[in-house]
Amino acid sequence: MSNLIALVAAGAALLGCVAWLIQRNAGRRRQREELHRAKDELEAGIDQRTSDLRDSSARLQSIIDSAVDGIIVIDAKGRIDFSSEQAEARDLLDSNHLYRVSSQQAGDPQVARLLDQLGRVLAEIANGPAEVSAGDLEQVRHTIQSEGLLFKVRVVGSEVNSRARRPELSGSSVNQRL
Repeated sequence: MSNLIALVAAGAALLGCVAWLIQRNAGRRRQREELHRAKDELEAGIDQRTSDLRDSSARLQSIIDSAVDGIIVIDAKGRIDFSSEQAEARDLLDSNHLYRVSSQQAGDPQVARLLDQLGRVLAEIANGPAEVSAGDLEQVRHTIQSEGLLFKVRVVGSEVNSRARRPELSGSSVNQRL
């Protein structure tokens, strides 16, 4: 009889161990599924941010390209009306911040630094006076030229467009060129 009780106790212990292993395995399976879902969500977020960055880069490039041919309004005192450029700069500041943070999170510090430089110029334009002198305008142009911002934006824009056409390209080519 005591052997039977010992056998039943051993069987119950074995069943308890099997139940524990099954439960542990189910928990691990749930964790793997959760990790897989989180990975998919992160990849989708990166894809969206990349698309947003590409759109922003195209918009910035368009603004920069058209700025050369822009219309300048000069009043009787020789002051230049800069209000439309200020409004454009204000609009771009928020986008610039978002894309800078996104590029930092995506592990692209070179693009983040470029967007930081561009953000400082945009902030200077957005927060400056609505009417500027030719000297003030020349100072902004000098800042853009001395930091090579226009060239860098064109290189990054070209790289982003290349990546859009050929997704297998990595961000390393942008980092190597800046």
